[in-house]
Amino acid sequence: MIVIGEKLNSSIPSAFEAFKNRDADTVVSVAAKQLKAGADYLDVNTGVLEHEKETLLWCVRTILETVPEARFALDSSDPSAIAWVLEQVELHDFVINSINLEPSRYQGVLPLLKKYPQAGVVVLPIDEVGIPKDTEGRLTKARKIIEMLAEEGISHQRLYLDILAEALSADDASGRFALETAEILRREYPEIHLIAGLSNVSFGLPKRMFLNNAFLSAAITMGLDAAIMDITNDVTRMTMRAALLVNGKDEYCMEYLTDFREIYDN
Repeated sequence: MIVIGEKLNSSIPSAFEAFKNRDADTVVSVAAKQLKAGADYLDVNTGVLEHEKETLLWCVRTILETVPEARFALDSSDPSAIAWVLEQVELHDFVINSINLEPSRYQGVLPLLKKYPQAGVVVLPIDEVGIPKDTEGRLTKARKIIEMLAEEGISHQRLYLDILAEALSADDASGRFALETAEILRREYPEIHLIAGLSNVSFGLPKRMFLNNAFLSAAITMGLDAAIMDITNDVTRMTMRAALLVNGKDEYCMEYLTDFREIYDN
């Protein structure tokens, strides 16, 4: 399971304040906690701020000064912001978040994927019309963009196809559509990664952790192998480990037992 830590996103008030105030101690602390809990990449999004490019670069550099092994998911709606950071900092393993079928977005990100073959990319099966409202619509757009990228030489192994987890408060069927999409795409494209923004499903509802964890367990069963999530939440972390274990993805129960002992034996 590939975990992308979600906590350095400027849509989160505490992260916004840390970015705005150039609070290096807070940024490094949030990064370190996520990595210690098992994050493989840190999602960094500074899009809410006025000076997005400069803040994105500052954040990446600040973390690397203290945690040089950190890996990033560079998250921006502006491909030029990601390109600018990559020109300033040499990253050997990173994820671009994200590409979709909107022409300007597709053409903005594609050159980066060709220039940086070490980069993975989050792939959203959406176009200028927006998010498809049923499973078949998602599958149609997913197949289209997967094949378009393949024709450009972008291998399936580099893709993190987003199954489009949406707020259940807005559409109580959206979870089922996302899970059906994952199940079918896992069969059709066994080499791609399937990813979801876990916190999206519970937006606007109380006790969000219950919904996040239920969706995570179901999605892993359907083939999800990556998530943008709060790995520092111990219950969510153990839910992930338990779901992987019951799906036969944790030999000798080692990851489950290791995390359990780290969290509960101290």
